[in-house]
Amino acid sequence: MLDKAGEPIMGATIVDKQNRGNGTITDLDGNYSIKVNDNSVLVFSFIGYKNVEYPTSEINGKTVVLEEDALNLDEVVVTGYTSQKKADLTGSVSVVKVDQLKSGSYGSAMKAAQGKVAGMSVSTNGNPNANATIRIRGEGTLNNNDPLYIIDGTPTTRSMAKLASMDIESMQVLKDASSASIYGSRAANGVIIITTRKGKKGTTVDFNASYTMVSKKKPYELMNTEQRGIAQYWVIKNDNPDADPNVVGIGGLYQYQDHQDANGNFVLDNVSWREYLDDAKTMKSADTDW
Repeated sequence: MLDKAGEPIMGATIVDKQNRGNGTITDLDGNYSIKVNDNSVLVFSFIGYKNVEYPTSEINGKTVVLEEDALNLDEVVVTGYTSQKKADLTGSVSVVKVDQLKSGSYGSAMKAAQGKVAGMSVSTNGNPNANATIRIRGEGTLNNNDPLYIIDGTPTTRSMAKLASMDIESMQVLKDASSASIYGSRAANGVIIITTRKGKKGTTVDFNASYTMVSKKKPYELMNTEQRGIAQYWVIKNDNPDADPNVVGIGGLYQYQDHQDANGNFVLDNVSWREYLDDAKTMKSADTDW
């Protein structure tokens, strides 16, 4: 295994894609040996280089050449007044990849950006429609600590909760003070630059779906009318032994017959309920078996 300059790569990893437990590394001269099936695919990887894959039918006796991966330094970044390579920037700029925003089922793009940018705090609550609170440069003494949002070159103060992740082409976060030279004092809390998707030649269909199912482990045991009346009786007596459950109960619905034993403890003899719920006798009560 060699790099583009023809130098051997020592310590590179070769793994069977169908069997991740089967792998080896290259020696001082970049040579390796691994036993795999005829239909296997080998994955070649090394830190600082791009991964490559080859079927065993194509790789036998062939020299593998790895290309350097310059840590996305060729990535094009929008800075407000120009687009340039990330390697040429002197300010602190973080790029959020669109695939990262689509990886989860979130109601807004700002929620999807949580944990994707170092130094950017995204806080939300459990409400699916709640706005996400973004903090890039911490809390300030002014009333508004929200960053400045730039959508397709236009500053806006609208809620980002209304912007769908599928509508975003790219997102850059300007975190340092140099952004103030472009956007002025409005950039004191940081800047989030969003470029939305435009029409392109050809047809592309994106589909993303998710569902949640909640079910109980077993049916709940519910009380009928009599059991509800017994529970009400003991609630009243435990709260105040001198209270009359026939008066304190819900609208006098239940009638109780009880007595005290030799130790002065109350004993419930019988519980019944009125035939009609209202005085006009238009609505009968029922002993529902839930």
